[in-house]
Amino acid sequence: MKRPLVSFIIPLYNCEKYIERCINSILSAEVDRKLFEIIVVDDGSRDGGYMICDSMRTDGYELRLIRQKNQGASAARNAGLELAKGDYIWFVDGDDYVSTTGVCDIFDYIQQFRPEVVCFNYDEETSEGIRTNALYHKLEKWESLEFLGHHRGLYLWNKVYSRSLIGDHRFLHGTKNIEDFLFNIEVLANAACVECLPLHGYVYVTTNMSSTSRNLSCRNLVKLSQDSLTVHRKIHELIGDTTDIRARRALARILNFSIGGHIFSLLKFYNLSYLLKAVRTYRSDRLFPVGTTGNAKMNLFVGVMNPVLFMAYTVSGLFSKKHERDAVNGK
Repeated sequence: MKRPLVSFIIPLYNCEKYIERCINSILSAEVDRKLFEIIVVDDGSRDGGYMICDSMRTDGYELRLIRQKNQGASAARNAGLELAKGDYIWFVDGDDYVSTTGVCDIFDYIQQFRPEVVCFNYDEETSEGIRTNALYHKLEKWESLEFLGHHRGLYLWNKVYSRSLIGDHRFLHGTKNIEDFLFNIEVLANAACVECLPLHGYVYVTTNMSSTSRNLSCRNLVKLSQDSLTVHRKIHELIGDTTDIRARRALARILNFSIGGHIFSLLKFYNLSYLLKAVRTYRSDRLFPVGTTGNAKMNLFVGVMNPVLFMAYTVSGLFSKKHERDAVNGK
């Protein structure tokens, strides 16, 4: 069999209401079905999503379906990468879908120009309808560090990556929050050029409230925060291993921006005790106070929050030490 142009990798976890639409959006594109394969990795789903996918397998196209115990989206995508045969990889979430016309244009572009990676616009499906996100109004070609430095949507699903660019890079096992952020930094930093197309290729669905990113249970919030700390520590290590001064500065600004976003989420969804615990961890990792981000609004936020959180952290530490002394003295 001829090697496919694109491998669609779809992690599947408890989204039986969405997965058929997801796969059909790919099949509806007017593209030769020999040019792509679909790999669905069922990550321990508890609903009927696997059976829906199994019923959609026919001889007209290649849909490869595998099952594994629940390990998270990172492990599912890694399993898909090990099986993928395509020259290009497109990561699609099972509760989202692709733009039928966008798929055609993207296939045409990569067949003709063979880019390292292409990026494109996307839409959001909300309870109120479709909201358009138009980041690119013309063809743009960015040097990789400039692209990363502008924080231009470091998502997975609005990009198609050449397999050669991905190489041996994999998603950080066990993480299910901002794992795409880390993956993009590791992969895109090695690209000579990121090519951005003025077309809409993807629809991001915000109505699935069971999605990990929108699950506000205490257990899930703790996991999301722990993953953020883990990923940020990993990026900090990556910066330490980078000898190129320009790359170090660019990656540091990106890291600071993400840490600022994490602190903002801690203020919004978590209690003060947990927030200060995270600040303590960042401080021990030499990531707090948060440095400059390259983004004016985020710089303003961290400029205000750095002294406030440092004071709260210091006061909480003094109270903690007093409590320990009182306990020793029997007070």
